[in-house]
Amino acid sequence: MRRLVLSVVLLQHVIACNSSTTVSPAVGVPESMSSDAALGASRFANVQVFGGTLSFSSDASEKTFTDENGSVVRLSCSHEASGAVYLEQDPEAVFYWSGNFRGTASLFCVRTKKLVFPDGKTVTYKDTWTGPSHQFETNARVFLDPFVPPETIDDATRFAFVYGDDLNPSTFIPVSKKHEEFPEASGGPREELEDEYLIRWRGIPSFDFWQLPDSGLALHGEDIDEQVASCGEGDELITWRFKFDLVPLGVDEVRLILEAPPGYDAWRPKANIVGLTPDVFEVPPLDNSISTSLVLGSHVASSAPPVVKPGSSAIFKAHLVAAPDKKAKTMRFRLTSSRVPGVAGNSPLPGQANSDFDLALTQSAGTALVLSQVGELQVGTTPDGQYRMASVEVLAQDWGAYGKIEAGATMEDGTAVVAVLSSSNETELRIPQRAPGSNIATSWKSQRGASGRADSDDNESTPVGDGSNGDGLTLYEEYRGFWVQGKHVEGDPNKKDFFVHIDPTGLSSSSAKSIAAKGVSLFESVTALVVHRLDRGEFVPPLSGTDFSPDRRVINFNHDSVNHKVDQHLVVLTSEWTLDGNSHSRRSNLNALGTPKAFSRIEIAKQAMGQLSHQQLVRDVAHELGHTVNVSHHGEGGEVVRYLVFRPDGSLVEAHDKLGTVNPVVIRQLVDEVTQGVLHDDANRIPGPVKSTPVKVSLLPEKQHSGDENCVMRYNDANVVVRAGQPDVRYWIAPTETPGAGLCSDGLGKTFNKTGVAARPSRHGNAAVGRGNCVHQLLVNDAVPAPTR
Repeated sequence: MRRLVLSVVLLQHVIACNSSTTVSPAVGVPESMSSDAALGASRFANVQVFGGTLSFSSDASEKTFTDENGSVVRLSCSHEASGAVYLEQDPEAVFYWSGNFRGTASLFCVRTKKLVFPDGKTVTYKDTWTGPSHQFETNARVFLDPFVPPETIDDATRFAFVYGDDLNPSTFIPVSKKHEEFPEASGGPREELEDEYLIRWRGIPSFDFWQLPDSGLALHGEDIDEQVASCGEGDELITWRFKFDLVPLGVDEVRLILEAPPGYDAWRPKANIVGLTPDVFEVPPLDNSISTSLVLGSHVASSAPPVVKPGSSAIFKAHLVAAPDKKAKTMRFRLTSSRVPGVAGNSPLPGQANSDFDLALTQSAGTALVLSQVGELQVGTTPDGQYRMASVEVLAQDWGAYGKIEAGATMEDGTAVVAVLSSSNETELRIPQRAPGSNIATSWKSQRGASGRADSDDNESTPVGDGSNGDGLTLYEEYRGFWVQGKHVEGDPNKKDFFVHIDPTGLSSSSAKSIAAKGVSLFESVTALVVHRLDRGEFVPPLSGTDFSPDRRVINFNHDSVNHKVDQHLVVLTSEWTLDGNSHSRRSNLNALGTPKAFSRIEIAKQAMGQLSHQQLVRDVAHELGHTVNVSHHGEGGEVVRYLVFRPDGSLVEAHDKLGTVNPVVIRQLVDEVTQGVLHDDANRIPGPVKSTPVKVSLLPEKQHSGDENCVMRYNDANVVVRAGQPDVRYWIAPTETPGAGLCSDGLGKTFNKTGVAARPSRHGNAAVGRGNCVHQLLVNDAVPAPTR
């Protein structure tokens, strides 16, 4: 936009240039002139009244400047003003309308300046301006392009909207200013002064040219401009936003306009939980016994529910647009609010969540309201008086809150007026700004790449996994979000989400915690899932390893019936002494895997914590988590634990016991699998003491150790291989195989498992038929039946 600074003399020129044109005697805007039939600027000649709203605002946080002396200045401030515009046509100049702009303005500014003296000492000056909501009135005018002669007015393509500074110096508002000085290394301000005075409201453009609409009679302007803050100096510029909407009105017409606050297009509801006592969000350790008498009440404190306080709010205003002598006797607001249990998908816990209004109506500064409730409506009504504007504050108490607000007025003559929006004739303003039929803020959908998707959508395709879309959470549930490690976290609408809890009791040592954290991170990396790590007290835990109750471990238990498809579950990761010394994923169906709901918990064997390498244990965590999203082994079985025992006569046997007496098999040769060197030959025995070594023997190809060597789902702990046709030969694996660090995309071996290499037989072979290709087995959605493999 090109901004011109003109003088009041130009306004007089406008009146003179347009005085030769006469206005039709019709009252208001004739029907013929409100159509698109007359597309030239002359169609505005019969508009006798323009009315509408005007708003401007600024918001700056910690903006830094350097003044002419090199001192650093920091500025944080917010300004907001809005009101009604009422303009009447000048009888001597039909393309000129004048009147006033009545509204309210408020500001809050903090300006700090740090001075450094020649001796190196510093002092910081801090000025704080506070201007609560203040009513003001200033002149305003609209006129068509003054540079177009009246006889060719249809050639005009622009108009001007002038108000404020150059017309009437009444845009001053009262503020309080607090001045503080902080010398270097002082414990507090050395000097503190407070004062009350008037401050000139800056930021109102003196003169703008705006483009006339191609058709119709409504005038609209919107601009973003860098201007000096009211509390700033010199070149301390901040961003101002300016917007107006003016529409033709009848001479006696009264219009009430419901207006959203500045920046409303980006506003979203937020909630805040405070007053949590430790026992509210604290649960006892996970019980590792099979039998337990714990009940749900043991996990949820019996104290009062947590206090939910607003985390965000929005102030809505109703502006009366009418002749100066018309006023409302009362104004009222009506709020309809959602009542989704809790404040987020998993907060508070069952038994603590309420179904109160997610949006609460309350008084805003400058407007007294009598608050009441009529059924599901919250109502705020002003006492009898004379009103041209009223405001109300709506407090959000849920991250997924939604509703609508309406306004109305009763005029002094008893006439009832229903408010409309400034941009349309709609009478309801949706909270937050959202599309019809959606309960999600439009801005969030746009920011998260979810525009056009339904609130009930659950079709994330990343990662692709087995081709089943979604993660069990609807778009609305991901927008509403979850309580994760004491903070609100949204789901990812474009990637599949997965939830895990690392049990701090079972994994209590620093080493165990490190292994668990790294294992979860490895799982997140190889699967490309978005992994959320929940703390105790943010879900209802299982009572034991055999507790598969569908009501436990749910992460979206707070929901309504509209945008919920399935109870999605998290996975608990703990450590336990296991009977066989191996880590396990405890699942409800021992013959199949499944999605998170099928697993009570993952148990990393405590025995393994002291036996296996850190790298191996990290892989084991990722491996077991892989099972919870239906990823299988590369094959089943094919491994046994045996002992290689050297007898006193120098012979070598493989046996079931360390003494070599149970089912011994005499080993003719022990061969280094890598170098093919012979480590033992029965024909060349060397007598000596008994020596027994426990080993894990890979018996057959296409079993647990097969396939892609870098896949976390492949077993890598075999140190002896048996090959077909050689029952009395064992191949020794050294060095031991490295734990996998990825997920395979096919079932083929790549290095020592590769088949078809003439110089070296495959160690474990390719994965079994239908196995491997693990990256395309992922399934996290509890709503999808898990296929067996």
